[in-house]
Amino acid sequence: MSIAGIQDSLLTRDNAIRAVDDMIEAGWRCRLARDPMHALGMLFMKACEFLALTRFGSVARADPLKEYFRQPGTVEKWWKPEEEKERTLEKYRPYYIQERLDVMKLSKPQGRTILDVGTGRGRFPISFILSGAKEVVAVDISGEMIKVAKKEGEEAGIMEKITWCICDAEHLPFRDEPFDIVCCIQTFPHLPNPQKAMDELARVSKIGGVIVADAIVYGTLRKLLVKFFYYKFNEPLRRLAQMSFGKPLNRLEYHSTAVVKIQSKKQFLSMFKRSGLRINHCQRYSIFLLVLSTLVLGPTREIIRYPSPTCGA
Repeated sequence: MSIAGIQDSLLTRDNAIRAVDDMIEAGWRCRLARDPMHALGMLFMKACEFLALTRFGSVARADPLKEYFRQPGTVEKWWKPEEEKERTLEKYRPYYIQERLDVMKLSKPQGRTILDVGTGRGRFPISFILSGAKEVVAVDISGEMIKVAKKEGEEAGIMEKITWCICDAEHLPFRDEPFDIVCCIQTFPHLPNPQKAMDELARVSKIGGVIVADAIVYGTLRKLLVKFFYYKFNEPLRRLAQMSFGKPLNRLEYHSTAVVKIQSKKQFLSMFKRSGLRINHCQRYSIFLLVLSTLVLGPTREIIRYPSPTCGA
């Protein structure tokens, strides 16, 4: 199936999910209004919930986190990790750069087939090709970011060596075990179901292949403090900025959407083990933890197989 075909199927599925959500909401309105149609509304709501569970399973509701990244004018505005003019992420720029260099060194991409999940502005696919990779497939849920990444690839003169695809990290449109290396950098903090995504990374990796991923990890006390103080008081700050400047500031808008999920180191590492991965290397960059692992066979590997079409060029 071509990329356009994959996009059409995802769009149709998302529209169906939104329709189910709208029906459920209508049922709730009927119930809360206590009108003569109350009983019918309750029955209608339960029927929609049953349809959602049986037809679409655990992904029936359109996830607000995914919807945020799919919308234009959102992530593209603030995700500029290596640009000197960008002030929102300035504090972490040295870590982003060093992490990319270390991934190139540790993964040994020469002559390998590589998948980059959550490619963003395409900095990793471009670096992989320049480091001698045989083939790179780059995917992202944001069509806007794919356009930006393609432009970066054209400027680097390597556009024809990278295949671009718009898709969800939790439902990768590839057959089992086609890639030597699977890279997922600065993506896990934004995933609603990280374990499901990790299972998918393992599924599309060859046995003995390399999976490299990172996450934002805090200690337990720091995690609690950040979640309580920062996110609790950030919404009033966002509203104040909107009243003062007409629109939210980048930094405030970025965090007020709650697009960042914080994990402990133990939680993040346990995901690798549950997906049948052996951890080979861990490295810390400020709040980021980079993990390089290898897919191994064993009784712990119980990966759910998601039937998906092959992504076209």
